[in-house]
Amino acid sequence: MSRTKQQFVEAAFDELGLGGTDYDLDTTLLTKALIKLERMMSVWSSGKNINVRYPLASSPENASLSTSTEVPNPANKAIDLNLALEIAPSIGAPVSPELKQNAKDALEDLQSWAITDEIPTMQLPGTIPAGAGNKPWRGINDNFLNEPNQDPVYIDSEGDLRLRK
Repeated sequence: MSRTKQQFVEAAFDELGLGGTDYDLDTTLLTKALIKLERMMSVWSSGKNINVRYPLASSPENASLSTSTEVPNPANKAIDLNLALEIAPSIGAPVSPELKQNAKDALEDLQSWAITDEIPTMQLPGTIPAGAGNKPWRGINDNFLNEPNQDPVYIDSEGDLRLRK
């Protein structure tokens, strides 16, 4: 289930204990938090190479709270907690050591999750001997590895169309 940008912002305020019915989050406060969200996600996608399919606006000031995102569920916690850390100083909210540690842990978990499909693989050329595991009784009499797939386009494990690098 995808979340809107407003849901990320409200979840960050919840992490600071400022969400729900106890506090009135006005439009100005939500918009300022949205700008921080846009900047944080821009740094994540370009600087930290974390791509979670968050749709960045042309500029942070042009972002809309109602925009739906395609962020996968494993990324939600890291975004919520780290956005809370971004918002806290500007509104004077205290940040507990637990929140800092949880945000750090969630970001590390997200980085390892997001990197798994970015690990480059090397295909060995067909001139490499197949080795002892290539037995003729298996019906294979080829003493060399199969030629690597050179197709420039492939479908990844999530069903997205990708270009080989």
